[in-house]
Amino acid sequence: TGYDRDELLEKNFWEVVHPDFRDLVKELGVRRQRGEPVPNHYELKIRTKSGETKWIDFTGATAQFKGELAVLGTVYDATDRKDVRTKLEESEEQHNILVETSPDSIMIFTEGRLVYLNPMSLRILRTESREKLYGKPLSDFFDPDSRQEIMAALDRIHKTLKPVELRKRKVLRADGSVEL
Repeated sequence: TGYDRDELLEKNFWEVVHPDFRDLVKELGVRRQRGEPVPNHYELKIRTKSGETKWIDFTGATAQFKGELAVLGTVYDATDRKDVRTKLEESEEQHNILVETSPDSIMIFTEGRLVYLNPMSLRILRTESREKLYGKPLSDFFDPDSRQEIMAALDRIHKTLKPVELRKRKVLRADGSVEL
């Protein structure tokens, strides 16, 4: 916080809490002292002595101290972790926008079953329902004449992590028609 021990002892805890969280911290503190159930772990922002904003990870509980009810709190600086989490969320959002607006078909399979497909895939398969397709095996998306070759190529990719060139293959649409 930038405050020394004596300075902190003269303050109420919420005085170092960022204004965005001050009312919440006061409310939780009062409720905790009344013995009401409140979350004992949360993240919030504080203001340091120099005015810098930091995120903290707070864990609090009530305890008896010299016969009086007291609050025992543990605080860790969570600023770096919060910054990393924010950057990851922004990156994930950008990734989702890229995948959702891609002019290419993007399909994700886990253990050989469809778990995601983007709007272009829906257009190619001529369906609007992702849910009807989720869980289907990869082989269901290729015409029977191409399945064996495509599955073998995908197996090679999986084993070697190297691209394999395939000539265009027919894709089975949701309505049963074939797309080249």
